[in-house]
Amino acid sequence: MKKNTAIGLILILLVWWIIAVLNNNQLLIPFPQKVFLEMVKLFKDLNFYGDLLNTFLKIIVGFFISVFIGIPIGIISGLSKSFFEIFRPFLMLIQSSPVVSYIAIAMLWFGIGFYTPVFVAFMVIFPVVVLNISEGIRSTDKKLLEMAKVFNLDKKNILLKIYFPSLIPFLKSTLNMISGSLWKSVVVGEFLAGDRGLGVSLSFSKIALNTDRVFAYTILLAILGMISEKMLKGISSKNLRREKEIKNKIIKSSKKVNRISEDIIIKSLNKKFDDNVILSGFDIAFKSGKINVLLGESGIGKTTILNILSGIVGKDNGEIYINGKIGYIFQDDRLVPWLNVYENIKLVNEDINLNEIIKYLNLLNLEKDILTKYPDELSGGMKKRVNILRAIAYNPDIILMDEAFASLDISNKYKIIKEFINIQKKEKFTVIMVTHDPFEVSNLGENVFLLEGKPLKIKKKFKFKNVFERNIEYNHTILYEINKILLD
Repeated sequence: MKKNTAIGLILILLVWWIIAVLNNNQLLIPFPQKVFLEMVKLFKDLNFYGDLLNTFLKIIVGFFISVFIGIPIGIISGLSKSFFEIFRPFLMLIQSSPVVSYIAIAMLWFGIGFYTPVFVAFMVIFPVVVLNISEGIRSTDKKLLEMAKVFNLDKKNILLKIYFPSLIPFLKSTLNMISGSLWKSVVVGEFLAGDRGLGVSLSFSKIALNTDRVFAYTILLAILGMISEKMLKGISSKNLRREKEIKNKIIKSSKKVNRISEDIIIKSLNKKFDDNVILSGFDIAFKSGKINVLLGESGIGKTTILNILSGIVGKDNGEIYINGKIGYIFQDDRLVPWLNVYENIKLVNEDINLNEIIKYLNLLNLEKDILTKYPDELSGGMKKRVNILRAIAYNPDIILMDEAFASLDISNKYKIIKEFINIQKKEKFTVIMVTHDPFEVSNLGENVFLLEGKPLKIKKKFKFKNVFERNIEYNHTILYEINKILLD
């Protein structure tokens, strides 16, 4: 017990004792020592434990009914705005009604007995569960959902691996919120309409004018409420993250992939957000098996092109000719935080085996032990490499790269670019890369489009050698040429 808490309890007892002395009426304010003696008597009475068990059973039943009904309704409410708007008036009606109203209705339906306090507990807890769970679903990281869409995750994986883990903080918050309300609602229900339990015993003590016992029950109920609250908070604060063994399933190594070698063609593409026209009659062609670069200032619509190609956002109109699986290397990584590296990779390709993953780890200069680490345990450079690894492990024909090397220091950026070139030399992906950094263009660009304006248009096109056939001098020449045009 903390020192300040102990001081607080001593002050409460002291004030209580002073009021009892000044009042000098044991029927109204009994002395603390007499109340504690009454508590000792209760602990020696077997009937007390029967009442405690009965009350606890009602709490458990009310809790589980609320959770089993509330969580599914909360999930549906979070996924469907229309359902939530239809169901919300019912929740508001429950929350705005006084507890005695529930008791009156329950007495009419169930009479005096076990079910009325359970019904009261349900009516108090149910709206809290539904509202917290629905809020948790709506608060799920939209960027993770976009990642799931790009990598074609099925609905089961989206629910189990993204939505449900996102609910954990809200479930913890729900437990903390309802822990005290459970005891209060059940005991009130017992006090007014129960046939057995601590609330009933409290009612009988009041009728018998046994003030010592009334105070004893009140203190015990407060203590039990605090204990249950501590226990639920303890459960909710547990770290569910655990070390998991990486098992290598016996899966045949992937056969050599014959990648789809078709150019990606965009014709007369239009896109606007509200009144902001981003693309108007935009035409472009990306060469297959090459690193195609969209170079231009931030905020002019380069990423919009990638998002349209990946299906994250829709086009207004226009024609897009694209064929093949699409992997996406995001600017902000979008690794699922509650999955370790291995699980993040397996999420997009369940059939990839450990040996293939290790092969790519080696190409990206990553150690095998990184597979058991979680995203928050990785450095910025490691996250970028894992982001690249996930896209490659998806076994795509096309890789979209949105400022994939942004926020990296120059040393890490250069290392990761070289690692990606080694992979590209082997895999021959069709790459569409967005950047505003001439350094990245000089090291990676093969077909480069310099973009400008709103609506977006192509200012100039460049065609350079394959990246794995170039030397430093050639890259420096590209960098000089690009910078010269940008500065003109």
